[in-house]
This record gives sequence, C-alpha cells and structure tokens, in this order.
Amino acid sequence: MSEVDRLRDENSKLKTKLKNLTTAYSSLKKMNKDLMENIFIDENTRLYNSRYLNIRLDEEMKRAKRYNQFLSLVLVSVTSPSEEQLGQSSEERGSMFMKKLGEFIKANLRDTDILSLYNDDVLALILPETNIEGAVCLSERLKDQVLFAFSGIDLESTNAKKNISISIGITSYPTDARVIDELIKNASHMLECSRGSENNTIYCSIMN
Repeated sequence: MSEVDRLRDENSKLKTKLKNLTTAYSSLKKMNKDLMENIFIDENTRLYNSRYLNIRLDEEMKRAKRYNQFLSLVLVSVTSPSEEQLGQSSEERGSMFMKKLGEFIKANLRDTDILSLYNDDVLALILPETNIEGAVCLSERLKDQVLFAFSGIDLESTNAKKNISISIGITSYPTDARVIDELIKNASHMLECSRGSENNTIYCSIMN
C-alpha cells in the first residue's frame, strides 16, 4: 500500500469514528433531555414542577445575595372556567386550564423570569432583579391580561360578569424575607390573604 493510500485509509477511519461519536453525542443529548423532562416537567401541564421551582429559587437567592440584588416570588391562583367553556371533561379541565394559563403568562414575562407550578392549582413566578414595587407592577399587568384573555370581558366595564377570578400573593428579598423558606412561606400567606378577600386582589407587604 502506498503512502497516499495509507493516509486515505486512516482519514476514512477517522471520519467513521467522528460520525460514530457525533451519533453517540446526539443520543446522549436526547437521553439527557428526556431525563430532565421526567424530573422537572409536570406530565399533565408540561410546565416546570415544584422540584424545578425549589432548585431555581435556591440558585436565584444565592445570586441575589452574592450581587446584592432584589428577588421577588409571585404566587398566582386563577379559578378555572366552566367545563363547557373549555370543552373538556372534569378530569381534564384543571390540567388543561393550568397549561393554557401557564403558556399565556410565560409569553408575557421577561426571558429572565421563571415560571413553574407551585402546586396543582397555583403558579409560581420567580422574578430576578425585581423589587417588591416592580413585582406589584408586573402582577397588576398580568392580572388585567389574564382577566381579559380568559374571560373575554371589557376591563373598563364594571358591570361585566367575570367567569374567572385571580388571586396573587407577592413577597420579596430582602424586603420581606432573607431565606428561601421564609420567602415561600410569606408568599403563600399573601396568596391566602388574597383568596380570602375580594376577587382579583393582589396582596403584598406594601399594599395591605
């Protein structure tokens, strides 16, 4: 075998090895994606679950402390429309509504904001570099957008019949809490206060 033929043969073998490595990498990448989805994605709504929420909240809290930044947590609860409006059975209604609600809210957040499930009927929004006032402004905007999009009502009309209601609880680091457990506890308390008051209310330390 001539030197040229030998080099061609080695080059062909290297190309084959590279192709095999590329295929293996693609397979591993897909397996990793599937694994991440199984761990962090809710099967019914396809939204991030509470496990993902806790991990990201821990990361963002550490970053906020390291760089002396604000961090806000917003909990959102929306009563779902009737079965007839969604065209779903009672078993599918809750998950389908949460999926649609989550997708809608995510589309109206910044790229840096994080949305996930808090539990089966509550969404959580992690807002990096956002103080309590900023979180309130965002929540007010989201409240109006959700009511308009999911009720099909004119927000300027006080006589319009609302077929959904929204409750929002907000807490912020370092204004209201300095550790994750306290942040979550305060946000949950604010949400319960909102649920126990008039419809479509936002609760936080600077408003109530």
